Amino acid sequence: FFDFTCSHSNAIAHQHIEIQNVNGDSSIVSGDATLILSDYADLAVGKATSFNAEQTKAADVNGDSVVDSSDASEILRYYADLSTGKNPTWNNN
Repeated sequence: FFDFTCSHSNAIAHQHIEIQNVNGDSSIVSGDATLILSDYADLAVGKATSFNAEQTKAADVNGDSVVDSSDASEILRYYADLSTGKNPTWNNN
C-alpha cells in the first residue's frame, strides 16, 4: 500500500493506494486502465507524465518498471474476471 497526497480542484486529498489501484478509490476498475492508457499516450507524444511516484508504482502492474498498455490490459483482464464472478489473481504474484 502507498499513501499519497494529490491536489484536485485546489483541495488536498490524502488517499491510500494499492498496487493496480491507480486512482486511489479503493477499487480496481476500468478507470484505472483508462488513466494508464491516457498517461501512456501523453508520454508517447512527448508530454510529461501526470502520475506522481506512488501512482507510477501502482500503475506498473507487471513490475517491469515501465507503465504502458500491458499494464492497462492486465487491469482490464482482472476487472473482467472480477465482474463475471471469478476470483482473479495478478499474474505477477
